[in-house]
Amino acid sequence: MSTATLKALIATGFACCLAMPAAAQKHVALVLDNGGIQAVPSETPSSRIAAGLERMRYRVLFGRQQDRAGMRKYVNDFRGALNDAEVALFYFKGVTLDSSGRNLLLASNAAPGSSIEQNAISLDEIAD
Repeated sequence: MSTATLKALIATGFACCLAMPAAAQKHVALVLDNGGIQAVPSETPSSRIAAGLERMRYRVLFGRQQDRAGMRKYVNDFRGALNDAEVALFYFKGVTLDSSGRNLLLASNAAPGSSIEQNAISLDEIAD
């Protein structure tokens, strides 16, 4: 085999390796949008982020205006999708709080005066 042929094979193999990761890796993303008003049209920055991730071959779980139970469901679905994932991404748009050193993500239906535990989930739940 000539040196030129060998170089061409190596270059072709290298180009294939560069192109493969996006197709071979399993990418999963959770996008939660609890910001804004529910009556706003469906096109939001978060929905554009979700669409962009899908174009990059992520499996996207997209939740909008979720109460605490809905947020937990998406987090649990995200956990299940991570079993064989190589890349994971989490994006949250909404109100966050720091309470006693815990980072909390507020549900869309959080009511003033009600307990934080009834209206938020901990970022640690997602990170774990």
